[in-house]
Amino acid sequence: MDPNDQDRTSVWTQRQTAELVHGQNVWKASDVAADAEVARVYVFNLKMQTTEPNPLIETLRDICEILFDSSPEDPSAPLLWLNKLDTELKTDDPLCTKGDNNVDMVIPKLLDVLRECLSSHRWSQVVPVIRQISKHELTTFWKTSMEALYVSESSVPLVQQLVKELKTVRHLSCQEVLLEYLMFLLHHGKIDDAKQISQEKIKPTRFQKSTRDHHTEVLYKSYLGLVWYVEWKFLKMKIKDLDENSDLVSNYEEIMAVYAQKAMIGFQQVSGEIGVWDIFVTKHVEILEHYDKIDEAKDILTEYRDRNTENLNAHKYVYYFCVRNGFSANEEIQLLKNVAEKCPSDSMVLQLCNKLVEDNKIAEALKFLFDLLDYSCWQQELKPWKLLVDLIDTRNKSLEMIHTLEEIWKLRQSWWPQYHFTSYDCPEKEEECELCLCKARYAVFVLGQGFQNIHKDFQHLSKTQIQMLMSSVT
Repeated sequence: MDPNDQDRTSVWTQRQTAELVHGQNVWKASDVAADAEVARVYVFNLKMQTTEPNPLIETLRDICEILFDSSPEDPSAPLLWLNKLDTELKTDDPLCTKGDNNVDMVIPKLLDVLRECLSSHRWSQVVPVIRQISKHELTTFWKTSMEALYVSESSVPLVQQLVKELKTVRHLSCQEVLLEYLMFLLHHGKIDDAKQISQEKIKPTRFQKSTRDHHTEVLYKSYLGLVWYVEWKFLKMKIKDLDENSDLVSNYEEIMAVYAQKAMIGFQQVSGEIGVWDIFVTKHVEILEHYDKIDEAKDILTEYRDRNTENLNAHKYVYYFCVRNGFSANEEIQLLKNVAEKCPSDSMVLQLCNKLVEDNKIAEALKFLFDLLDYSCWQQELKPWKLLVDLIDTRNKSLEMIHTLEEIWKLRQSWWPQYHFTSYDCPEKEEECELCLCKARYAVFVLGQGFQNIHKDFQHLSKTQIQMLMSSVT
């Protein structure tokens, strides 16, 4: 490989990592002449602005130098795996590519290879892969520039200039550039600068909006809503520190109402959109609850849950909302059942079991409790085992409860003993044995006094340990 390519490996790595981080999965060759011209102008501006060495600027210069290179020669060594892949993906289907290479299939596979190289730090293989994907990509240039500057708060002025230049490039989406800049400002807490973005006039760069353009617009307006929410929250916290009779309180509340309205306009953009919008939905509901618009807030949460049934958080948000606003116990139980259905190992299942026990639905609680204990993350947790023991120790067991226990145990008797009741769980000190004693109680309940033989590991228990366990159930 050419030494110059080796020197640029780290730059290429940054460049492509930024693309992967931002979800760029469709690569297109852009106008080389236009890209190079933008790069030349930007490097010229950088050189004119500073005389002192700056690693961030040097990184950007390296990126621009890569864009300058429009030579058709490829100094990298031939890639045998690429040739093989190219041959395998040839097709004679006249409805596809008329005998040419199926690029739509090649590029995703190359991206998989690139991702693997980056994740395993095989830097020497990154450059040739990138060269095969796309030699010139302006989107990569500006996103990598932002990524390189992201970590340094002192780079804000440089980012401002970069954004100013990029907004005028016809190959880029102005709104996407501003969205990236907005997230950069929020990251560094530059709320005043972020508010100024709302005054930007965005000129459309395409005659017809694509799906990507629509998604960018939704995100852009929603994040602007987040900016106004931060301002609203700041004033809300400020009012708490003021005297109730202060004249500033009424002034702040008026300003808060304006900020709240602007924030909610931004958050409403995600209504009806497919995707995970937790951060915007929860902030929207918080504002509505503050102004006692409970029904409207609940409608937003239930709509979001119904539209994202696989999103566990969406179910939890409705439950927490109902708890905060004093909804009925039956409604809370039903919401917890929805959570248990989506994730039987979630900690909220334990809350469900306790509520069912309070409602005297012990048999139903047992089913959820056993499902919870099937997961290894609860093997060494005391609370569920303590609840289980308390339930089976109930003197007046109903026929329904006994039948439920028998049915539940039939499904588990072949593997639960080896899974839960081993000498590995046995304590060395008496004060550490509460969890083990709970397990012992249940083992005795289902297996009788010979529970120490349920697994060969128990043959290694000391007499003291056996006496401790046996005494707990006698």
